[in-house]
Amino acid sequence: MRMRVAMLLDNAGSMAQDGKMSAMPTAAKNLVDQLSGLVLLAGALDAQNRWWYSNASQIDTRRKKLRDDAEAASIARAASTRSVQTVWG
Repeated sequence: MRMRVAMLLDNAGSMAQDGKMSAMPTAAKNLVDQLSGLVLLAGALDAQNRWWYSNASQIDTRRKKLRDDAEAASIARAASTRSVQTVWG
C-alpha cells in the first residue's frame, strides 16, 4: 500500500514543557528513518501562522534556522533516507 505522510512539527510554547521540544528532532528523524524517503519542502514555514513576526528579516531568520536544524539532523532538502526513485517538487 502506498501512502503519503505529512509531518507538522509543533513549536508552540507548550512544547517546551517536559522536554518535548528537545525530544522532537530525534523523534522526527526516527519516523523519517522508517519511511522510504523524504522531501523537505522549502516553503514549510508558510504552513505556520506568522502573525507574531514583525518583519521579513524575522521570517528569513526562522527559515534559515529550520534549514540549519534539518542539516544538523542529516536531513537534506529533496534527499532521501533510503533510495527514492522520484522526488516530487
